[in-house]
Amino acid sequence: EVGDLPAPVLHTPELPSARVSLLIAKTGHGKTSVSRARAALWKRRLFVDSKARHTGVPEYWGMVARTGKELRALLDKHQEREAWTIDYTGPVAVPVDPAKPDGPKTSEAFFRVMARIPNYLLVVEEAENHMTASSCPEGLFAIAREGRTLGQCLTLCAHRPADLARKVTAIADEIVAWPGIEPADMHALKDRGLYMDLLRSLDGHNSLRLHAPEGGEQRFYVCRCDEPHAGHCGEPLPGPPLKFPGTLEPE
Repeated sequence: EVGDLPAPVLHTPELPSARVSLLIAKTGHGKTSVSRARAALWKRRLFVDSKARHTGVPEYWGMVARTGKELRALLDKHQEREAWTIDYTGPVAVPVDPAKPDGPKTSEAFFRVMARIPNYLLVVEEAENHMTASSCPEGLFAIAREGRTLGQCLTLCAHRPADLARKVTAIADEIVAWPGIEPADMHALKDRGLYMDLLRSLDGHNSLRLHAPEGGEQRFYVCRCDEPHAGHCGEPLPGPPLKFPGTLEPE
């Protein structure tokens, strides 16, 4: 429904250091607030706001597109501009067989279009609705794997890390996680390099941030700020290898 996009004029915004960010938390812990803070660093941004489709209240700001046709019209109108913000609250997946609207659905076409837009931030809310632990739309994977070549940045917000495609989360430059209790999710976070003793020691809106820039050394940060923000808190924890006092030894 969105259709192909012609090659737009390239603009280069100020790029944050993390190109692929994964924000994981239950509702109310602050992942959307953090993603909003990250988005403020970009001039061109598109939010795939699945939650707003159910609540009727957009989580983000900007021009609202409620259908694929509205999104296509906004992209056609603004794609050559240096700055734009679009909050897309419409459907992403469409039936694999148009004759069977209640059958299996795919979001391949949508993310193939998103992968052709240069120099922008794509924020995907409810990311587990668009990819599973075993599969991911190729367009979305292309943004995660090759987006640097087009100046693309990707932020995935999710409740359940166990439900997310490993081939995408494995190449994340940063993971921000809030405490949880579901064993499968905790195992998935441990498998992705987070230290569970340290994560379990946090409470409230505190988060553990694993920053692993391409070609750089990974570092852990603990955010204990009252307000979510885009940056890292203080100095990184010692490492590698990481050593914590008392019971905060790596598992």
